[in-house]
Amino acid sequence: MSKLALVHIAHTGHVLGVVSRTAPYNTAPPPADLVGSGFPIRDPHLGDLLLTIGTNWLQGSLIDFRTDVLMDPFEFQKDNGGVKIVVKQLPPQAPPFTLQLGGSGLTLTGATAVPSDRKVFAQIERASTNERYPLTGTLAANQTSVLLGVGGLVGKYQVIVFLDGFFPLRKELLV
Repeated sequence: MSKLALVHIAHTGHVLGVVSRTAPYNTAPPPADLVGSGFPIRDPHLGDLLLTIGTNWLQGSLIDFRTDVLMDPFEFQKDNGGVKIVVKQLPPQAPPFTLQLGGSGLTLTGATAVPSDRKVFAQIERASTNERYPLTGTLAANQTSVLLGVGGLVGKYQVIVFLDGFFPLRKELLV
């Protein structure tokens, strides 16, 4: 059976990209073989580079070929040897989570508590100065928020958050 090579966030399993080729893979290629020094996250409308997730935060995996994963990899998370679809984000007027960037870090807050622990990977980046802050944590069961600590931020930053079970959330935030 044909295989797809995935590049995904190591901490949460969110799929960022896939590769299919005619010569079958025997093992999962390292992320650097697929994306170089990092995976670029671009503005979906303008194509501008917003931030780059370094390969040390990524993982490569193989799964059986699936057309739906090939066509829209951002809708999936790596899960027990395969992939699962993530919950689609609600319309902008009712997002499931909000982001706030402050002096002590990034706070992710939901309208309701999560029923079980959820892994979180976030990256805060300011391209103009090459500042890049990858952060990991857990939104604990029965909690509505988590603080991912990083200090000394001043200015405008691009932020992307991958929360287990949810579509990635990206915003431009000012401290």
